[in-house]
Amino acid sequence: MVVKTVWVTRRAGEPPAFDVYPASAADGADEAPFYLTNDPSAFEGFFPGGQAAVADVMAVRAFACPQTPLERAEQLFGDASPSGEGLWRAWLTMSERLDAFPLWALETIELLLRDLGEAALARLFGQFAARVRASGRNCGNWTD
Repeated sequence: MVVKTVWVTRRAGEPPAFDVYPASAADGADEAPFYLTNDPSAFEGFFPGGQAAVADVMAVRAFACPQTPLERAEQLFGDASPSGEGLWRAWLTMSERLDAFPLWALETIELLLRDLGEAALARLFGQFAARVRASGRNCGNWTD
């Protein structure tokens, strides 16, 4: 899965501005892209069904870092200005945390998200479950 982060800026009377990172195509370009963003609603109508997945970065962060809740995506940057690249760095931290989750937790989250109709988030957690399964670590029972 190719993940790109997108910081969306809205200004009154103007269309949204998209700061995409990384900007270049990467391996897996034949897959439907996965966009992690601060404003999923800005993507409405961009892609016909199934051609891309868009998820809210704050929803992913809530799973990855539940012990340190944030109210707004801007808080991910501290004193730095929000950007697609800054969002990428925050994503890498979240990705490391999710890679350390036990397989049973990732599979449970994926199934719950599918049942709730959250296809993009379910796809993301399914990818993490596949990575953990392939690594052979954290694959024990929930009682381990």
